[in-house]
This record gives sequence, C-alpha cells and structure tokens, in this order.
Amino acid sequence: MSDRRPASGLPWRAERRGCGRRPAVVLGSGAQARRVAEAVESKPELKLSVTDVLEVSGSDALAEMLLRFRDHVVVVAPEPDEVASIGKLLPALTVLWPKVGIVVPTLNTLMVGNRTPVLLTEDTMLLWSRNRFSQRGPRIAKRAVDIVGSALGILLFSPLFLTIWVCNALTGQPAFYGHRRVGRFGRSFACLKFRTMTVNASEALDDLLARDPDARREWHATYKLKNDPRVTRLGALLRRTSLDELPQLWNVLKGDMSLVGPRPIVQDELRYYGDQAQSYLNVKPGLTGVWQVSGRNDTSYDERVSLDRWYVSNWCLWYDVVILFKTLGVMLRRSGAY
Repeated sequence: MSDRRPASGLPWRAERRGCGRRPAVVLGSGAQARRVAEAVESKPELKLSVTDVLEVSGSDALAEMLLRFRDHVVVVAPEPDEVASIGKLLPALTVLWPKVGIVVPTLNTLMVGNRTPVLLTEDTMLLWSRNRFSQRGPRIAKRAVDIVGSALGILLFSPLFLTIWVCNALTGQPAFYGHRRVGRFGRSFACLKFRTMTVNASEALDDLLARDPDARREWHATYKLKNDPRVTRLGALLRRTSLDELPQLWNVLKGDMSLVGPRPIVQDELRYYGDQAQSYLNVKPGLTGVWQVSGRNDTSYDERVSLDRWYVSNWCLWYDVVILFKTLGVMLRRSGAY
C-alpha cells in the first residue's frame, strides 16, 4: 500500500465535506480507482465521501487499513491485472469491514456474498457485500445466545460433569484436559475437554508415528487416528457420544469460543486454510458447527476447510439455531465420531 493519495489530492473533497456522508476509501491503482472515486462522489444516494485512494498490495495491507480506515466504507476498484490480488484480499475485507463494495464490468459475473448492484457508469457497477460477522448488532445477538446457552448447558449437564469427574478420579486420571487451539485474531487458548487419553499421550503418539507408517499417513492427512491406542475405555465412550467436548461450554461462557462456529484447530492446521486463513481468524471457533453435522470425521480435510469457509461467509443467527438442533441428532446417532 505504498501509493497512498491524501485527501487533499482529491479535488472534490472540500466541496462534498459533511452532508451526512460516511467516509469511504477506494482500493485500486491507476485511472480506474480515480474514476470510481469520482463516480462514488457523484452519486448522492450512496451518501459516501471518498477520503483516500489506496494501492492494492495484498493481505499485508490489512494492518494499515485497520489502523487508518476501520470506520470507512471500503470500495474495491481493481484493474484487470489486480483481480488475483483482490481475490486474496476480499474474503478478509468482507469479514473485517461491515460494508465492502467491489466494482466490476456490468457484464461481469463475479459475485462474493450478497450484494445489491449500483450502476456507477455505463460500463461498471458497484456490488455491495455485507458480512454479518462484522456488524455490531448480529455480533451482540450471537454473544448473548452464547452466554445464555452455555450457562444453561453448564447448569443442565452439571450432574453429568460430576459423574464423569468421579469416573476419571477412580482411574487415577485428571478429569479435564486443555489443548492449545487457535482462537479469534490468532490468540491461543486452552480448549477444554474431558480427558479421553492416557496421561503420556504425546509421548505415545510420537512413538506410534515413528514406527507405524500407516498411522503416520493418517495423522498427517487428518490430524486424527480412527483406532487410537492412546484412548482409554472411558475416553472411547465419551468420544463416541461427543460428551468429551462438553467442558467447552466453559470456553463459550468465557468468550474464547462460540456455541456454533468453525472447528477449533491447532496452529499447524492453519496452513490448510490458505488465503481464507484471515477470515477464519476473525471469528470464534465453535463448540459445534457445520463440520460436526456434516459427517464429522468421515469427511476429508479439504471438505472440513470448505465447510468452515462456507460458514464464515454465509453466517446468520438462524443457521446457528439449525446447527444446534442438528447437533443433538448427530450426538444421538453417534455419526462420524471417534
């Protein structure tokens, strides 16, 4: 983002100041971005005032944009040779900013998210994308559901918590285990579970992978082992019924997680998300989610990543309600759990 043009370089800026307009920043380089900035200013129904035109320079531009333009509406106006860069940047923009627009030729079929088109010139139109995760109202509603739901869940399942704790205590095992996972904005947190493995699970895994090539291939492909020798008898039962994840209700209540969201992953898994990693990092992982109700461990890793991407791009509160009810059915059928 080296070619930043200050507001003073925009000749219409002084004339259009105020009038209830929201500040906007245009991403793009060359004549296209300047034309779009002028067209946006000339459309009073948009109620936007362009303060800057910024050169597109990929995901490394996000840090500066967050510092300088967090309260702006973002309008993306790529030149033909910038489409690839925009494709990498756009998913993160639509998560971080409540309102993002992209300018495309009127016959272009490029669509990202839900948009209402606005004709800027005879050969270009502006398509708006509104990501609910970046909007204050929906975020507050989701957090309220998380607090109420997790508190009720902890109260409801407290007898079960006590029973499992006693069973683990009788075997001499600690009842709970906190595994480090990646949370919102990349912050690491201890994702709680009932302990289902032997205490020396890490050493046992290293030994198994060193001597068993089939297990090594399965682990590197999915980060799971279908026949895991580290799992205790009680742990196998907890996993088949998905009860091992109930302590994550406390993670939800604390705010580390949400009732519904992408799968909690370890740092090494983030590379599988590629250009979508930034989008993943801007939402909280979930106690349950699309993956858990879509086959779970029976799905490939690429399918898991695609399901998480879909959820981040298309989230609404109603989807969370549907997923929560479907999760109950999956738990009762024990499908895809091991």
